[in-house]
Amino acid sequence: MERIAIRELIKTVVVVLMSCLLVGSQPMQPSATTFVSYLFALTWPPSACASTIRCKSSQPPRHFTIHGLWPQDGSNRGVRPYKKNRQCSTLKVVWPIDIIQLKMLGGNLEQQLNQSWPNLKDDNLNVIFWLDEWAKHGMCSDYGDNPVAYFSTAINLSNNLVSGLNLVPGIADTVDNIANTVYKQVKGRPVIHCVTRRASAQKLLGELRFCYKKGHLTIQNCTRLYSGDCNSGRDSITLL
Repeated sequence: MERIAIRELIKTVVVVLMSCLLVGSQPMQPSATTFVSYLFALTWPPSACASTIRCKSSQPPRHFTIHGLWPQDGSNRGVRPYKKNRQCSTLKVVWPIDIIQLKMLGGNLEQQLNQSWPNLKDDNLNVIFWLDEWAKHGMCSDYGDNPVAYFSTAINLSNNLVSGLNLVPGIADTVDNIANTVYKQVKGRPVIHCVTRRASAQKLLGELRFCYKKGHLTIQNCTRLYSGDCNSGRDSITLL
């Protein structure tokens, strides 16, 4: 009897193990989107308003604000907008006009967006900025069928990063040093986006751009060190 019981136990164990192997060998469900990572851009408004943007306010925010959450392809290039690139997603995407008609960005979310994602050109036109970013980038993201999740995710990323950043305005430093400082503060090496101050040759820190893995949005080191008007990691830039 004991031998029979042992044999039955062994059979049971073998069946369980085979079941596990079969489950593990099932092909993964294909992704609904074709991009491989995200680039998340935070703008430093004083630098942006002194260079690339003609800001309506003479006193822009003195904290990092969101520029956008942008899907990237395998070559770290931005994915083309859904309007020109329908194959970027198999999700039932939401069009910008539907966001307006369904009033998806109202209430508390709108208040958070006004604070974290303002239109520096004119904060009376914030919604236009958000819808433009949605059309260019959001529709090909993992959230193409859920604008509320897309914008909420960007706000959460911004809150987590800004709470960890501690850069001192008014001090010039090299691109390399700033990137190293940011890495120590948020555990991810950014792309330093440089801009040039109007009517001068002074280089400014215009944006910090962070790289995230697709899916769980884990921060990772960006492969590029700088973009925009910088030519070297040794370039000196200022956070206005």
